[in-house]
Amino acid sequence: MSEQNVDPKSVFSRRKYKILPIISIFIIIFAVIGFIWVVSFFSRLTVSLINRKNEFDYFKSKIYTVMMFDPITFDSPAKLDDVTLIQMCMWSVLLGENRDSYAYDESMQLSIPSSDLDVAAKKLFGSAVTLSHQTFYDNDVLYQYNYSSQTYSVPVAWQPLLYTPQLESVEKRDDIVYLTVSYISPSTLWNTDSTGKIISKNVDKTLVYVLQKTENDYIIVALQENIANTVGNSGVS
Repeated sequence: MSEQNVDPKSVFSRRKYKILPIISIFIIIFAVIGFIWVVSFFSRLTVSLINRKNEFDYFKSKIYTVMMFDPITFDSPAKLDDVTLIQMCMWSVLLGENRDSYAYDESMQLSIPSSDLDVAAKKLFGSAVTLSHQTFYDNDVLYQYNYSSQTYSVPVAWQPLLYTPQLESVEKRDDIVYLTVSYISPSTLWNTDSTGKIISKNVDKTLVYVLQKTENDYIIVALQENIANTVGNSGVS
């Protein structure tokens, strides 16, 4: 029986062609896995960024009408004076979703039920604050309280804005949230260009708003000085 000569190169070539499809399948599988991972990663990143922006917007909206009146620091909102609390709650109502639902009275002023301010106080400060409804002046503008109808007559007047909030960081500790907020002064000719575009922001001061988580919301419980190491640097920026 004669012995057949086997070419080693031919054997190697056949083995190579058998292995190549298997390698190709693994390459495709890993490419698909990699693609799915990249898509999943960027999807999660996008959702995280959107959630963080929504959270920032929510907190800015939460403190806005409190910041409008530039209160001094406090360890309880109950220590704020009655008129300031009414103003904060009134503008929370006026800037809220139902602002277009209020009717004008015979003097062409908005008629705002005091009960709506009570609801706003609850949302802003929880049970710590009970409003003492009364007539008051703000920048020489009269806000008349009608005791019989329990409504405020609110003039359609210009409300000067002292500051707008710039949220620097959010730090959460259990059910407490610390918001480090910069107070941005209104723009002037000195920080705008020839087209009126703001070219720089004037930060007047930075304070820390302390919020507490409730069952479905957050309430403002304190306003603190921004002292180094009070809040730390581990918050969301």
